[in-house]
Amino acid sequence: MRNTLILLAALSISFSGMVAQADQEGEGGPATIPLPAKQSLNVNIDKDGQCSVDGKPVPLDKLSEVVARAAKGKPEGFGVKLIAAHECRFDRINQAIIEISKTRVKKVVIAQLVREVQGKDSRPNVLLILVDDLGYGDLSSYGAKDIDSPHIDRLVKDGMKMTQFYANCPVCSPTRAALLTGRFQDCVGVPGVIRTHARNSWGYLDPKAELLPSVLKKAGYHTVIDGKWHLGLGEPNIPTARGFDEFYGFLGDMMDDYYKHRRHGVNYMRLGTKEIDPKGHATDLFSDWAAEWLAKYKGDKPFFIYLAYNAPHSPVQPPKEWLERYRKKHPDVPMKRAKFAAFVEHLDDGVGRVMAALKTSGKADNTLIFFTSDNGGAGYHGASNGILRGGKQDMFEGGIREPMCAVWPGHIKPGSQSDRVAMTMDLFPTICEAAGAKFDKKIEGISILPTLLGKPQPPEDRYLFWVRLEGGRRYNGKPYYAARHGDWKLLQNAPGQPYQLFNIKEDISEKTDQAKEHPEIFNRLKKALDEHIKACKSVPWQAPGGVGPGELQ
Repeated sequence: MRNTLILLAALSISFSGMVAQADQEGEGGPATIPLPAKQSLNVNIDKDGQCSVDGKPVPLDKLSEVVARAAKGKPEGFGVKLIAAHECRFDRINQAIIEISKTRVKKVVIAQLVREVQGKDSRPNVLLILVDDLGYGDLSSYGAKDIDSPHIDRLVKDGMKMTQFYANCPVCSPTRAALLTGRFQDCVGVPGVIRTHARNSWGYLDPKAELLPSVLKKAGYHTVIDGKWHLGLGEPNIPTARGFDEFYGFLGDMMDDYYKHRRHGVNYMRLGTKEIDPKGHATDLFSDWAAEWLAKYKGDKPFFIYLAYNAPHSPVQPPKEWLERYRKKHPDVPMKRAKFAAFVEHLDDGVGRVMAALKTSGKADNTLIFFTSDNGGAGYHGASNGILRGGKQDMFEGGIREPMCAVWPGHIKPGSQSDRVAMTMDLFPTICEAAGAKFDKKIEGISILPTLLGKPQPPEDRYLFWVRLEGGRRYNGKPYYAARHGDWKLLQNAPGQPYQLFNIKEDISEKTDQAKEHPEIFNRLKKALDEHIKACKSVPWQAPGGVGPGELQ
């Protein structure tokens, strides 16, 4: 339990401090101040930060004028009672304090300022839903005409839809590393995909990097990961060693079968650190476990749940009944697309079950929810990225621009939309700011919470970078890159290929290379990219000895 009395202050004309005692009522009740009724003014701040004086609405920036007028001619014992709902943000309370403190007129005493939280921590719970290989055109809320995704669409409708949100990489592990560290992935040792066999593994998460669950845990959160980890196969890079209190899910990259849960014959399913072998489709297992956890959790701490689905990553394996249902609705859709669409609809149903459990738990009104994907859709498996060029593995928009929405009842306006440019790594500081969690290590991510809350935020002016290191015949163990600043984007879509320059605002489908027409912009972006490469070049992406924990030779 948190202390009931959070803020107590006493001010007089000389600010020497006349303090009255506060009574504490049951949960939800206000703190009362024993001042004579005719010698006090009641200032209330409700859960939405709206101010009223003796029951009449007053803008916060006018509060000092109202208090000063009310104090005129009153005896020296006159005071102000400031009572804030426990859901109210501290910045609104502090603004009220500042306004009241301006009224340093004769015979005014600000007797006491109280904020009360009765029994429960008022900070938001956080539910972060990350899906795998979902295309920009694979949700009906993002333009899909052949997929029904009502539950995810409801999240988009209930919060803010982001239209220029980017994954940090066009493949899995690097984006997840950026998400959980708030940093460019090559700065924490994960420029490529971490895999079972060391010869084909291209990342090693820096053991010294501070992960989001560790920061939140220090701030008093209960931290949970449900689903795909993909940042290491053994100590020290497993979830419970990197800040998560609980883990139910899959350590590896992709599953070779959604019912057998193996990769290269290895069982990576875990409950904590214990190997388990549950029965059922992985999407259903992860959805059901999250729903059950929400129903059972009775702790006083706010929670952080990282729900990371393997779906709709290949193998494209919707349950039989879901494919049959889809084929009846869409008999003319080609089979490859039909299987993928049914896979997404099955995933959407799982998200719906989790959201229903959150609502039933009574925690939905104080839960901040994010939904996004780790990279673009793989067209060769039936995904669609809409009008965007390219897809998974590509540095074109189709490989890195993602659906993203954020929901927080009473804080984020339903049906709102933003074209602010942001990246997966920005969710780290955004969540920390909402949770009041402090971190002291360097990150490149920037909080977008002001944008989500509908508040002014300076325009995005960072140089943003994308890096991927990969093997095989196409990549040969070499990296390739992209960079964006403002509306201009520089990209190399594979090692050895020439760089291209696009104006994303004017040419979202990246049809016209303008490198020759704008050499000064090309050179500026290339210089910034080169500086980034040099800054992170010394960070090792392989474990000592060349074989990562849990990897096979």
